[in-house]
Amino acid sequence: SDGALTLNPSTDVIIPNNTGLLVGHTVHITDMSVTRLGTNEAAAVNPEVQILGTGANDSHMMLARYSADALGPGLYFEKGRHATINGTTKVEPDDSIGSILWSGEESAGGPSMVAELAVFIDAATSDNDVAGRMVFATSADSGRIPIERLRIDSAGLVSLADATNLNISTP
Repeated sequence: SDGALTLNPSTDVIIPNNTGLLVGHTVHITDMSVTRLGTNEAAAVNPEVQILGTGANDSHMMLARYSADALGPGLYFEKGRHATINGTTKVEPDDSIGSILWSGEESAGGPSMVAELAVFIDAATSDNDVAGRMVFATSADSGRIPIERLRIDSAGLVSLADATNLNISTP
């Protein structure tokens, strides 16, 4: 169709650093202010890969695997402390390994963080021994920064930030 870009490379397609891949729109959203778990200050984030849309079809992403085995597709996060890609400096306790962030647009002031699912290193690491914890955070009714609500640590222990509000029910 008109305006379609078709790539048929015989090697990798490389998009230079500080440029981006925009899908579905020509606007590049920049300077998103994000306060992540484990930090107390906002930082500007400029995602280089963006899928932007105004409807269901142009604002979704799909990973699919069709294979005659038990494996499905994956989304992979990796963190290293070396200053170059593929460096081998090991991660340290409380390092963030990755997050999934959710935000909602306010009437004024841009998007506010609503929730975050984050994974951290839980203890000192060594060869073939990397312990992690998963943290679930949500923003309060009067807030715009997610606060830790639930934690699953490397021992499998589940901790609630406020056990006085514990309400276990079935859907």
